[in-house]
Amino acid sequence: MVIGIDDFAVEIAIQGGDLWQTVSLSPSDFENVDREAMSDWDAAKELRLSATETFRTRGNGPAKSRVFGATWNGPNPEFRNLRWTGGAKIHQ
Repeated sequence: MVIGIDDFAVEIAIQGGDLWQTVSLSPSDFENVDREAMSDWDAAKELRLSATETFRTRGNGPAKSRVFGATWNGPNPEFRNLRWTGGAKIHQ
């Protein structure tokens, strides 16, 4: 499974079945097309959950791409009780 945040993503392995699973990630777990780690949660705007995701470089310079994940093996997952805990600074 791929969890994407903006231009960063991470692959995680989840077990099939009906058991609840907890996934805890830090910003450094997420990488971009150049394998650079995400520094913090402060600028995060978009959360994506998918089987696979392909990133491509933008702008000038040599084109690069990076594929995260693979096709689902078995039925599509169901997400229940999805929560975001911690990680964001409160701006006053």
